[in-house]
Amino acid sequence: MDVSKWPLDEIMQLPDHAFGRRWIVSVGRVGLNNNTLYDISELALPEKFVIWEIIWCLDGVAGAAVNMEIALGDLVPTTDPEFQLLTNPIPDLGVAWLGFRYLLLRNYQSWRRMTLRQSVHASGRRLVGRFQETASAAAGAMIALTVSSLPKEVPDWLISGRREFRG
Repeated sequence: MDVSKWPLDEIMQLPDHAFGRRWIVSVGRVGLNNNTLYDISELALPEKFVIWEIIWCLDGVAGAAVNMEIALGDLVPTTDPEFQLLTNPIPDLGVAWLGFRYLLLRNYQSWRRMTLRQSVHASGRRLVGRFQETASAAAGAMIALTVSSLPKEVPDWLISGRREFRG
């Protein structure tokens, strides 16, 4: 059954397996050396997609600390004002401070994982990361999203008995 014209809130009610294949999109930097560095994913994101999981990790010496942030964009920013013009795919994720919304990690070889099921409208943009070392020497940092496209079609048996959307 064609679900491509269904409203987003109804598509998001479909079971997880209806969303098909999932893949990783990531950004990261190595050798921060007390700098703020940016990265952009190699893969462009689908027009509309679902974020299923976000993982952010840090590798460094004891006491290392890095502030990380993600956005959607077409080019690698070179300054903070350029980065702040980009769209945050998960607006309330992280700690708000000085115009940024940070994913914080402290201490060496740390990582955090969050599972979610959030739809995002990317318009073909790519994932952009901002990494700011704040203490000690971090060897590197990475943010990875597990994503999938929105389903356009599902088997009829999956939604038998459900009212047909008339749009």
